[in-house]
Amino acid sequence: MGIIWGSGKKAKEIGMGELAVEDLGTRDGDLLLYGGPYSNVQAARALFSWADQAGIAPERRICTGDVIAYSADPLATLDLVATEGGVSIAGNTEKQLAAGAEDCGCGFEDGSACDILSKGWYPHALKAVLSGDARQREWLAARADIAVLSHHKKRYAVIHGGVTDIARFIWEVSPD
Repeated sequence: MGIIWGSGKKAKEIGMGELAVEDLGTRDGDLLLYGGPYSNVQAARALFSWADQAGIAPERRICTGDVIAYSADPLATLDLVATEGGVSIAGNTEKQLAAGAEDCGCGFEDGSACDILSKGWYPHALKAVLSGDARQREWLAARADIAVLSHHKKRYAVIHGGVTDIARFIWEVSPD
């Protein structure tokens, strides 16, 4: 299964419909790749403060998604990432919240700790997004599925989860 590149930011993956791809061009030098701000605005502020001190400007920052999740400040975190966090691709929570879906789309096993926790944080996050500024929901919906870039003569793709399963957890010991 491969990706057939189309025009603009769209790519059609064989048998999987359309994936939005954002081409970031060449980005040499230091980059900050980070993921899962999880509605923790204080942690995101601390990360961006560190990045500022390290000389990593917002245009050199890439978020792998899940801007909103477990913590208390979903909209404040979204606003901070949108203004200071650089490029952000879609995680499953961005997709689900933008669609107004009933669950986070994480695929947790029924009754697991993560399943139980998501039944608490996700309704809070969804209510905040649905009652917030329409531009915030539009920002969530506008995230690309994949960001591609060249860095020191190598080509990379930034994804959330797996290419074929956005909510997939991939570990060092995963078989593929």
